[in-house]
Amino acid sequence: MRYRVALLGLLLPLAFATGCGESAQAKAEKTVCEGKKEISTSVDGLKSMTLTTASVSTVQNDIKGIEAGIQKVKGAQDQLSSSRRAAAEKANAQLSAEVSSISHELTSLTLPQALTTVVTAGEKLAASYKQAFTPVEC
Repeated sequence: MRYRVALLGLLLPLAFATGCGESAQAKAEKTVCEGKKEISTSVDGLKSMTLTTASVSTVQNDIKGIEAGIQKVKGAQDQLSSSRRAAAEKANAQLSAEVSSISHELTSLTLPQALTTVVTAGEKLAASYKQAFTPVEC
């Protein structure tokens, strides 16, 4: 009897501690929203570049920021409800393809061509981001 009381005394606080935490789905939604914000910030950075303000390092940093946000969303999307997961997967696929295409295009250009492409790519990515991630609510 004493053993059961002691065991109950140890397990009861543990049960309450685990029951009060944030659910996996809630954590995933928070992570997806953080990733979406990272993507938005980086897309805005690319979009605001001009031929005089663009540099290789800032472009690379913004593209890496977009890719990091995409990975953050991808890592959390399996914990989302089915409708939110579908929206996140679709948005990630669309934006990933766009970023990959632009990154590939930039590697084959000279610096002046690349800078011109970045200016138009920023606008294109902003439109793609808006179209892809609008259904992903935060």
